[in-house]
Amino acid sequence: MVINTQKTTINFIGLLLIIWACPEVIIADNQSPCEDSVFVELKKRDLDSMSDREYTYFMEYNKRCEKFQKEKKREESIRVINEPKIEKIPTEKDRESYRYLIDFVRFVITYILIEEWIDDLF
Repeated sequence: MVINTQKTTINFIGLLLIIWACPEVIIADNQSPCEDSVFVELKKRDLDSMSDREYTYFMEYNKRCEKFQKEKKREESIRVINEPKIEKIPTEKDRESYRYLIDFVRFVITYILIEEWIDDLF
């Protein structure tokens, strides 16, 4: 049996490109186990009415769901910590201090300009 290595290599590279380009389709990592249709239906039922197989499925997805929710909370808390802080809105007292500062800067600039003007006159 002869294997065409060139064709096999091209197929392998194509497969790798598909996996690289669409990982969520293949892995479905970001899909919540809490939204699994079978799990949602089993949550509505009483535990005593489930078969052993359904109960095992329910317990497995219950663990996955809890783990997913904990991870999601952790990611959200990290996101909140890393978000830039919103500047507080200046109060009337803050505005008044800014006015004093601006008035002071105007005074200094005016003084310097007048002093230069007087020096130029004499």
